[in-house]
Amino acid sequence: MIEQIRAKSDLSELDLLYWTNDHIVKWLSDLGLSDFVHGIDASGLHGAYMVLDSTFDFNTLIKRLHIPLNVAVLCKLEENLQRILKPAR
Repeated sequence: MIEQIRAKSDLSELDLLYWTNDHIVKWLSDLGLSDFVHGIDASGLHGAYMVLDSTFDFNTLIKRLHIPLNVAVLCKLEENLQRILKPAR
């Protein structure tokens, strides 16, 4: 059943809980952060972790992805992360 939901979610922000690594890679790539998605498979980063771990936030994300603080799109990333996390929590 969860696989069916994941297949249908196709990056719908309402289905963040079911996002896989692939969904997150696509989302980050769409935000211009494709340089930082290598190794995401081994990171344990997925939608359920992002939604259910109450300590997960913008800082957690940039640390997990090893994104330097001087990357120009960080504001855009932070805004988009808040936009997808808020309704899911």
